[in-house]
Amino acid sequence: MNTKVRVYRCFLIVLFLFSNVVFAQKLNIVTEHLAPYQIVSGNEITGFATDVVRAVLNRTNYQYEIKANPWSISYKQAIKNKDTCIYSMAYTKERSQLFQWTGELIHSTTSFYSLSAKNITLGAFEDAIELNVAVIKDDVTHHFLLTKGFVEGENLYVLENYDALLSMLDKRQMSIDLVILNDELLKNRVMTSNEKSKYKKHFVIDELKFKFHLACNLNIPIEVVNNLSDSLASVKDDGTYDKIEKKWKSYFSDSFVF
Repeated sequence: MNTKVRVYRCFLIVLFLFSNVVFAQKLNIVTEHLAPYQIVSGNEITGFATDVVRAVLNRTNYQYEIKANPWSISYKQAIKNKDTCIYSMAYTKERSQLFQWTGELIHSTTSFYSLSAKNITLGAFEDAIELNVAVIKDDVTHHFLLTKGFVEGENLYVLENYDALLSMLDKRQMSIDLVILNDELLKNRVMTSNEKSKYKKHFVIDELKFKFHLACNLNIPIEVVNNLSDSLASVKDDGTYDKIEKKWKSYFSDSFVF
């Protein structure tokens, strides 16, 4: 066997082994409870975005496991752990270099909310800096307000989840004036007209209109990211996405259109 043949065979072996590594890639998928996008009930995780993510992953040959944690924990895992992807991650300029992005799953709007009984009026975003606002730790709203001059412990309070956020607004009316919430999220937590009347929506924050993605750790092989992107594109192209959207349509306001 001449040298060229041996080199060529070695190249094919290396290529085969590398392909198998990519083929056998196991992904840890992390998320949070964020109805109706991700709904955590016991050991079961459902929701609109979850159905889309499962459809994407099931079209690949990758093994995967989806786990839910408070957002700050999932966020840190996705940054640190080389086999981890996260959803639903809002795409921002600040985050763009922290992850690899596979494509848009959903989009949504975000607004300031207060208790109606407090009679708070916001004429502009700048008015909110004079009030006390609560957000989710390491959520995009948390990072956003820090860039706008809010200071933790002074006019910005950081909590672990959305249930705590609404509870804080209800129970600490003297110290918390506003929360920032995804509009679809509040619709799914507040079902009756009496409950809805408790809260006052002020205005949609233009800078917090987000596209939510499945985002992956920077160390995941680019081939894997590309495969996930292609799979997501096929889910949208062949009507699967539309079927999932139709399934969850009643959970969204009339303004929700992909």
